[in-house]
Amino acid sequence: MNKQLIRLASLALYVAFTFLQPGCQRQAAPQKQPAPSASEESSGMSREKVEDAPGVAAQPDRTRRPTQPAQPQTPHMIHGPASAPEQAGGAALPRFDTSTRVLSLTGLSFSVPQDWVWRESGPATGPMAAMERASFLLLGSSGENAELTITYFPGMRGKDEMNLQRWYGQFTQPDGRPTQQVAKKQVLELGDVSITVVDITGTMSAGMPGIAPSEPKPDSRMITAIINHPKGPHFFKLAGPQAVVAEHEASVMSFLNSAHTAN
Repeated sequence: MNKQLIRLASLALYVAFTFLQPGCQRQAAPQKQPAPSASEESSGMSREKVEDAPGVAAQPDRTRRPTQPAQPQTPHMIHGPASAPEQAGGAALPRFDTSTRVLSLTGLSFSVPQDWVWRESGPATGPMAAMERASFLLLGSSGENAELTITYFPGMRGKDEMNLQRWYGQFTQPDGRPTQQVAKKQVLELGDVSITVVDITGTMSAGMPGIAPSEPKPDSRMITAIINHPKGPHFFKLAGPQAVVAEHEASVMSFLNSAHTAN
């Protein structure tokens, strides 16, 4: 009996010293994370990434995200021919109605004389590619012709004097005087439309900026006009032999005086 008590006491002391002393408790073994189920893997869920461990490359994030609806693309504006900008009604400008003889431009319209020949030109290129341009041929009794063009340059608003000087510079005078001294200038006030008209004679020897000068043409005449209006300006230019331009001087003034604003 005494021997059994001694054995139990010894066993109790062993257990106390082995398991109950501070710092000697055994640490619980780490529990393994359960493997993801098939449904979790199919839904895009993945295990935590190991990113900061040295020598271990970061794994791409394969977590599925909600699909964003595709954003509509803004269509690029497609420009038509140089002489055919589109207006609200879908008709191209400039537009010439051969039955009514009405020329429609951006914000402006005119009555065209019966003997003016409408010239339909194809798309322009280079610096003329974005230009609204109307063109007529004025026939002379001698077989020579004069060419008339109307162009639209809204960016030239307020630069009338610069354009007048450019036109003066296209002519020289037989007596050597500055062309500005012999040119005739008048202004037509037609409601919302103001037209500065310049009539020049002499030797015409220069073309448009950026275009090589043409062969000098003596006895030439040019009637030009800056047509200012709320959506303008437009630029009118008639050039040719003096005799041909003289034949059409009255019809030119009638055309300019017919100007009125339009939508």
